[in-house]
Amino acid sequence: MWYIVTKENRVVATCNVCPDLMDLKRRERRAVESDLALPLREAEFSNGKIRKKKVTKAEKIMREREEKRVIQHRIIDLRMRMKEAKAAGFDEMVDELDGQINELVERLEKR
Repeated sequence: MWYIVTKENRVVATCNVCPDLMDLKRRERRAVESDLALPLREAEFSNGKIRKKKVTKAEKIMREREEKRVIQHRIIDLRMRMKEAKAAGFDEMVDELDGQINELVERLEKR
C-alpha cells in the first residue's frame, strides 16, 4: 500500500498503486510504500516509515463522543420518519423504523 505524506510528515491519503510521483513532488508531497494496510486515520509517518498511530486517551474519548452523537442524530431522524409513517398509515414501515430505533438505543445504553 502507498501512503501520501506531506512535508510536515502528515499522512493525508492512501492508494493501492504507485501514485504520480511528479505530481506529488509539485505539491511538496511524497509517496511512501508500506507492507501495512492501515486506514488513513490510523497511519502515521515516523522515522521514515509508516506505523500504526497510537491512539491517545483523549482521542479515544473524542471518537466515542462523536459516535454517540451520530447515533443520537440517527435516532432523531428515524423518530421523525416514524411519525410521518404513522400519519400516513404505513404500519409495516412504522414497525421497521421502531426496530431500528430500539437497536440504536441499545447501542447507546451499552456505552
